[in-house]
Amino acid sequence: MSINLSTCWSKLSKYAVLAGAALLLVLAIVLALLDRVAAATLMAGLFVVLALFHYLPQMESFKAYGIEAKWRAKLGEADELLRKLRQSTLASAMLTYNMIGWGSRLGGIDIRTKQKLADEAEAALADLNVDSVKISELKRDYLLFVAYDLFQGFDTIVGMNISATAERMTKRINELGNNPELPDVRELGEKQRVLRQARPSLDLVRDLQKVDIRQYAQARIPTSGLDQKDESILRRLADDVADTVELIRRTGRVEEQAIQLLERLRIDNHKSFYFELFGKPYG
Repeated sequence: MSINLSTCWSKLSKYAVLAGAALLLVLAIVLALLDRVAAATLMAGLFVVLALFHYLPQMESFKAYGIEAKWRAKLGEADELLRKLRQSTLASAMLTYNMIGWGSRLGGIDIRTKQKLADEAEAALADLNVDSVKISELKRDYLLFVAYDLFQGFDTIVGMNISATAERMTKRINELGNNPELPDVRELGEKQRVLRQARPSLDLVRDLQKVDIRQYAQARIPTSGLDQKDESILRRLADDVADTVELIRRTGRVEEQAIQLLERLRIDNHKSFYFELFGKPYG
């Protein structure tokens, strides 16, 4: 109802202005014919004011009483200001995403603060109608390093489990007198040899931009030698990391799921997380 009343009032106001302007024009003509120059001039002036009041918002430029308004020039200045503001915001966003991506490899900014900065930068760019493809390009390195940290934390846990398993085998071999004639010693020795084989080195910055993250993570877990229960735990963790990276790529931001997993995989939290996963201390 309020919307209809507002519309009706707008139309009535417009017609009232037009009617008033028409009346003033008629009065100006009549007064001019009656040789009432001063009064006719006043009516004509009022007519011009009402006419401008109605048509000015729709005009590109006008001249009246020696005054020229250049609306398009002003709009051009506003467009130029907006362009400069957009460029400034783009530069600021580039700095923000670089700072929380390449520039934060030694820590200092926690992941929640990083994502808050990323959200604020993206909101500023969106307000200035920056193309979504351009925004995605700006965020690429930031999101890459989030995936990097997730994978590196996971790979560290895998390495810790391999090392702990090999150490337990060494202890058991020593308990058996390190006698190669015993089948158990030979079996443990073979498993230990497989586990201690060097795993392929990684180039995560390059690889994470082109590999299937799930297969890449699963390939880091030995297919033999590990305790079966430990291997199952590591494979579930690999799937959790893959799910989280895929979510980041799909949404273009670090969601709560990713934040929680990153916090558990922090370099200063590896031993605590290891105990949480396997129910036994590392080392």
